[in-house]
Amino acid sequence: QLTYTVSGQSIEYYLDQTLELEFAGGDEYLDYLGLGEKWLRAPAAVPGGPLRWYYITPDGRFYRWAGSRNPVEDELLERLSPAVHADTALLYGAAANQPPAELSIVGNELTIKPHDSFLGRFVVTVTVDDGWQGRDSQAFFVSIQPPQSVASGPPQLAPIPDQRLSTTQGSLQVELHVEPADAGDSGDSLSFSVTGHSLEYQLRQAHALHFGGSYYQNYLGLNEKWLASGTSPSGWCYLTPDGQLWQWGGDADVADDVRLAQLSPDIWWQPTLLHAAPSNVPPAGLSLSGKWLTIEPLDHFVGEFYVSVTVRNADGAAATQQFTVLVT
Repeated sequence: QLTYTVSGQSIEYYLDQTLELEFAGGDEYLDYLGLGEKWLRAPAAVPGGPLRWYYITPDGRFYRWAGSRNPVEDELLERLSPAVHADTALLYGAAANQPPAELSIVGNELTIKPHDSFLGRFVVTVTVDDGWQGRDSQAFFVSIQPPQSVASGPPQLAPIPDQRLSTTQGSLQVELHVEPADAGDSGDSLSFSVTGHSLEYQLRQAHALHFGGSYYQNYLGLNEKWLASGTSPSGWCYLTPDGQLWQWGGDADVADDVRLAQLSPDIWWQPTLLHAAPSNVPPAGLSLSGKWLTIEPLDHFVGEFYVSVTVRNADGAAATQQFTVLVT
């Protein structure tokens, strides 16, 4: 007579066991990539090899790190709960035999009843035993998705032109347009969100700027300070005392160098304001009311910064547009 048994594991436990995840230590290298992410590590794949690294973003996306400062190269492995980002022990210390569902077998019929409000994946293993020495097991994933709405596709957020205002203007409002109007996307089903970044953060990300061990001040005789760059062909950029950021051409002929940006001279005095510029700290207040975005630069700020607006429908499909704001 055949008998069946069933067991289940959370996706966190499955990842922990298959990837051999460990606590990364300290502050979990929080925000190393500027994504607000936390890091986990795993032993080297071969003896003497490098550690393997993974990270989780605040929205629960879990990535395998490719080894560079460009997140585009990293592999998305799983979408977890944001609670796992808040407490990574839920991943590297996940408990066994705690699936987010009730599992039962009657005869040869398996019943799976997910916990209320659970969304995501988990692993189910079914074993059959013939009572002698014959036994076999099969494992499979169960994926619980939110119900689909009638929307026919992701929303399309119209491009937002770059904006300009004076310090005396105080603030400006930008109307957001979703196009084309989707029959399944009523106004009530769309939600907008906004983030902003300083010019310094945008440059840090775009040119993979980081501290190179020293600022090597005055190497070219310009009283300049140096930053390592992951995108410059020479591997270096430099700041002059007047706040200009240059991409070095690789030799003493500065005529070959490329001017990247005009920054405040304060950046030369304190280069960490550039190579350690934080994410999501724009020099302005950003607020949304319906389809209207209000931008209110900080007092006395002059310069440019970047704003990203995202629209999301009831299915979670999203579109994003970025634009520049110049304050003169």
